[in-house]
Amino acid sequence: MYKCPHCGKPGISVWRKLCLGPLIPTTCKQCRKEVGVPYSAMFIIIPFITVLCLVQFFVDPITLKIAI
Repeated sequence: MYKCPHCGKPGISVWRKLCLGPLIPTTCKQCRKEVGVPYSAMFIIIPFITVLCLVQFFVDPITLKIAI
């Protein structure tokens, strides 16, 4: 269990923390407050996803394409 940013007690499961996103918040099991990810975090990852998509056009072996 992970600590809640509101109450500081373990109230968020590992799976729920992995699935958090701007559109998928979760509720702390201890304090019942909503925990989520801000929309600005989505804009931080867009350049990385773009680079990964572009790299696949320059990589020839199929195994590397699958890994990317």
